[in-house]
Amino acid sequence: MNRYNVIKADNYNYTLKDEVGDIFNISLQFYDVTPPQKGEYIWFSEKLLDKKANEGLVHFSFGKLTEKYGRKITQQNIKDNIDEILLIERDNKKLCLKRFYG
Repeated sequence: MNRYNVIKADNYNYTLKDEVGDIFNISLQFYDVTPPQKGEYIWFSEKLLDKKANEGLVHFSFGKLTEKYGRKITQQNIKDNIDEILLIERDNKKLCLKRFYG
């Protein structure tokens, strides 16, 4: 997982900067959680940032691990599903979410 700084959040459109300074644009939707805001960090697999995603052609949705949507993710299988996970880092805590679709 890589760490990305949210430098702009406009509805579902996010502009992110990685730790080497590269900029990415991606469409993200969040269910039942407060979406990440400018200045916060999100962590996710670099596999989500393919060319189509960076051009805004793919939309990803994330929500709580307990929701029925998406894969069933538990403490036992979380490492096998790391590409399905997104973390929101705020207030020195990380909120773990799973991908619903996208």
